[in-house]
Amino acid sequence: MEKYWEDVKNTEEIDRGLYIILPLRYQGDFQQIPFSAKKMNTNQKDQSDEEKDHSGFDSDDFLEILSIKCRSGEFVKRCMLEEKAATVQKKWKEAVKISFSYDLTQLQIFSFNNGIAFLTVYLAYKNKDVQEIYQLINPGYIDDKKQEIQDSLLAILEQEVFESWHKEYDVQLKWFGQSEKTKIYMMKEAYRLNVAALPKRFEEQKIAEKIAYNEHRLIDVTKEFSDLSEKDVEYASGARDVNDSHYGWACAITSQEIAYVYGPKPGKTVPITAEALPERAEDDLALTMIVMYQKYTCMLLNEKIHERFQGISAQSIRELKKEALEFIAYGTLTPSQVSKWNNVCETYRALQKENGVNEALDEIKEKIENQQMYQNLLNALVDQIEVKKDLPKDKVKEQKEAIINQYESTAEYYQMELGDYLTQYMGMTEDQFKEKAQTVAENTVRNQMAVELLCEKKNLEPTDKEYEIGLKQYAALAGYRTDQIAEYEEKNGKENIEQSIMQEKAAKYLQKSCVQVEQEDETTNENAKDTQNSTTENKDQNTDQSSDESSDQSSTDNAQE
Repeated sequence: MEKYWEDVKNTEEIDRGLYIILPLRYQGDFQQIPFSAKKMNTNQKDQSDEEKDHSGFDSDDFLEILSIKCRSGEFVKRCMLEEKAATVQKKWKEAVKISFSYDLTQLQIFSFNNGIAFLTVYLAYKNKDVQEIYQLINPGYIDDKKQEIQDSLLAILEQEVFESWHKEYDVQLKWFGQSEKTKIYMMKEAYRLNVAALPKRFEEQKIAEKIAYNEHRLIDVTKEFSDLSEKDVEYASGARDVNDSHYGWACAITSQEIAYVYGPKPGKTVPITAEALPERAEDDLALTMIVMYQKYTCMLLNEKIHERFQGISAQSIRELKKEALEFIAYGTLTPSQVSKWNNVCETYRALQKENGVNEALDEIKEKIENQQMYQNLLNALVDQIEVKKDLPKDKVKEQKEAIINQYESTAEYYQMELGDYLTQYMGMTEDQFKEKAQTVAENTVRNQMAVELLCEKKNLEPTDKEYEIGLKQYAALAGYRTDQIAEYEEKNGKENIEQSIMQEKAAKYLQKSCVQVEQEDETTNENAKDTQNSTTENKDQNTDQSSDESSDQSSTDNAQE
């Protein structure tokens, strides 16, 4: 470190920047979203092929392969909000009564074709002012004044960006968390991309990595600093230049952020300027966006699976499975689809790993398979114990109201009437929806009664400890923090949460019984006696394509057919 910094003057004036990556959801026509990187009001339909090639995904660096996929405008659109950035900066400075030493110089929106988007806020600052950034963004060091700065920024972004997109493009932008209360955590939990323009190229890879680590920790890049307790940091760097034997860049990757340090280009002695720094980071930002898209799509799919399991979703297992498989097949990208350069592929792999993308994909596939198997077994169990008649009207009514409330909340979230939401996004009238909700509710209650009888017979009711564990898991899945668990419990009701836990226990019991029957003599296994008929039916169903059709006789699909 000392050798690198010798003869370097004015280290306080080193240009640095921070991208705050805020996840969004949107409702609206993807085709109406602006595609141009430079002009917000340009409609893609009116663009020539030449204009489309300047969409912001033309790479002259190392993401040529990825840029081809992005350039079509069918997967993701990138919109630079140049005028809005200046307006937001001005209003932000006016709204906050204390001064701060960083400037908001760039806003972008990356919109993907599945209803997920990201708003990136770029803050430019000098190395000497890094403490200001640290206090603004570090969750453990936010005081009331800094919280005021955060809240003000989010409010102005809603006013200037969200409202204008709704007005101009009929696209509703919302924060990813579907609650006003989750908004206060947006800045703290946002993914971050740190960048810095270093004065010299790097003789040793380790030097570049140390500086990138400082960038990640939001401290002076010249500081000699290490933290042996932080074990989840991975590094990647550019290849050593053949002519000058130096490295040009390096990055430090964690689950919360990625930090890049850039030296001058080969043969150059002048560092990147403050104005050019965001341009240098464009490819790295695009790479990060792809991983964030995969991460948040997995989160969205997990939400849908959980809602489907609870019986409050109008989406069938077959539809959910199709959506997940399409994402896995066409929405995810392998390293070879991203870049031809090994160091970029390694960066991408590390981003995926630290953000748990591959694990989440495996979890989704397993959950859908288990849910389909469980529904097949549960259908057979319902038939076996005959609980189809005389359903308790109060429970059916309660379940129907829960389904309707879910969709009303979604419509309200996007500032729409339920009828308009159903017509535009589900292709049905309110009467058709309520009829469907009635059928779904009846089948859900029927399934619940079967589960309750099974749990009673096999002593599967949740213990106090199991309830506490389940409560925490469900609250976390719904986006509630640890200090909001009581709020989640009150909103959803203890009885409903217990029912969900019982469903999970029943599912594990039935699936375990099914496996045992396949492995052992059907007549010797006690557990198989309760599920023998369902196992036989399930095995018959799984011999051909009728398994999906059987699942579609479940709570949701009956309503569709």
